[in-house]
Amino acid sequence: MLNENVKKWVAALRLGKYRRTTGMLHRRGSGYCCLGVACEVYIQHGGVLTKAIGEGAVTYDGERGILPVAVKNWLGLRDAYSSYNDGSLASQNDSWGMTFARIADLIESEPDGLFV
Repeated sequence: MLNENVKKWVAALRLGKYRRTTGMLHRRGSGYCCLGVACEVYIQHGGVLTKAIGEGAVTYDGERGILPVAVKNWLGLRDAYSSYNDGSLASQNDSWGMTFARIADLIESEPDGLFV
């Protein structure tokens, strides 16, 4: 059963508000990885992260490519890489080009190993 925070993340992925990018949480002026969307949802719902805007990337609590610990814990994910037994959400986003809607479907399927 998905927790309420994961449901908020899934809804944001389906919203169509965020453009998808690869290789980092948030590519300034270009888009977000599915994990970058999770960081934004965390902030929108009262979470506090130090957000730093660099030349090409936005970092969250100093992280550029993996989830900050606070967001990982808020979502109940097993690790900051969004790993599950057969892969990771980050690799589906970056290497396989999966759309946010398909990633949302994958999260809802609760693949083995994704959540604690």
